Amino acid sequence: MSASRERKKRTEQVSQPETKKKTKKLSEGWIFAICMIAIVVILVGALIGYSLYMNSRPVLTVGDHTVTVSEFNYFYTTKVNNCSSYASYMGIDSSTPLDEQYVTESGASMLMLIGVDSSFLSDKTATDGTYNVTWAQLFADAAKTDAASVYAVYNEAMANGYEISEHIEEDIEESVEQMKTYAENNSMSLSKFIERVYGKGCNESGYRDYLKVQLVASDYASTLTYSAEEIEAKRAESPEDYAVATYYQYSVSASEFVEEGEDGEKPDPTAAEEKQAKDAAEAMAAEFDVEKATIKADTARATASASATEEAANWLFDTAENDDVKLFEKDGTYYVLKLIDKTDYMTGNYLQIVIAADGEELEEGELTAAEKKEKIVAALEADASAENFEALAEEYSGSHEIEAENTMRSALSSISDDALFWSMGTQTAGEYQVFETDSYTVILFYTGEGEQYSSVVVTSVLANEHIDEISEAAVAACNFDEKTAMTANVGVYLGN
Repeated sequence: MSASRERKKRTEQVSQPETKKKTKKLSEGWIFAICMIAIVVILVGALIGYSLYMNSRPVLTVGDHTVTVSEFNYFYTTKVNNCSSYASYMGIDSSTPLDEQYVTESGASMLMLIGVDSSFLSDKTATDGTYNVTWAQLFADAAKTDAASVYAVYNEAMANGYEISEHIEEDIEESVEQMKTYAENNSMSLSKFIERVYGKGCNESGYRDYLKVQLVASDYASTLTYSAEEIEAKRAESPEDYAVATYYQYSVSASEFVEEGEDGEKPDPTAAEEKQAKDAAEAMAAEFDVEKATIKADTARATASASATEEAANWLFDTAENDDVKLFEKDGTYYVLKLIDKTDYMTGNYLQIVIAADGEELEEGELTAAEKKEKIVAALEADASAENFEALAEEYSGSHEIEAENTMRSALSSISDDALFWSMGTQTAGEYQVFETDSYTVILFYTGEGEQYSSVVVTSVLANEHIDEISEAAVAACNFDEKTAMTANVGVYLGN
């Protein structure tokens, strides 16, 4: 190509006009819509952030742990739910939120009966029978005590190397599965249902943590051990506190022989009816019929005095020998006591299978209680080992709580008199017995001797004193923020 032609081509290229790209403009409607969406996103984000902030604010502190509003909800709701069946007795209106109702003197008088500490009202004065305190405030204070105590015990347990057992893990899963069932019945997700029950910020993860802390705190005291010297020193402080008696008691009064009048009321006993009561008591004292009496197992002196008379209690603990019988009278009621035993006995260790009585309807293929018992007994006759018993317990009762260590006479007496007397006889490791009641069948497998009764009780006393000590310290130092606590799920209804 010639030089002139090349220059001409370049000139043509340079002189060609440049084509401009057209920019498409958004309409004002689209711009407005995008702005609104952006504003909504910002607002939603702000609301979520605000909600998270509100639920994560500290209500109290226990050691290095901060109990937030959402965590506090679990303790508050649990405390309220535990009192729900007593709402009418406390004068609480089930149709009005607790933060809109004020505590009355008559309602406060019920608190100790249902296990709620009323010390929150100690520095308050009621006007015309009503305190200037809402029920929500009172329950929040009670929940504070629970939360501080539970976390104090949990913190110490974990610091001392407490290991969470399979039993606790299984208990947590059972509770979560039960909650899942409730959620499904209400067509809700598990976390949404938990939030509905306990309040904002509560979900499956928080519920699991709450259960874990509660279960560990409940179990920790049973893991505490003390030396023989510590136990003996505590027992020596007041040995009479650990003395118990197991005995029969029969009581009769003249009113039992009085027939109701036409108005449904019983008139005062006549002299003849009073004589009938005395004759019945004297006949019992002369020839004691155990079928007419009630067994009082592991009964302390004070309890025996309250159940009969002070004279009867003193006779039991100071004078009576096994099988002795004596008659006592107080305010027209006659008591006949027969001592069974008052030694400081050795407790027993057992494995247990509990079979509930049949319900109204059995599921298809489900064994009856009698069939379960028959199969268990047949299996034990073939192999009466502890390992086989544990396998049978898992198969037929579905319970992992089969160990009953340091079992006292009072616990066995609650099953049946036969269970009590079996435990008081000569037992050999590996033997078992079946005890039937109207409500259930219990199969007990004896694994060996436990600890001395008084040692078990003293150990429990020492452990409980320690738990009380760290709990009281935690409550005193928890820096409870009532104002923040009142932003929790306190506006619930009691009794619904």
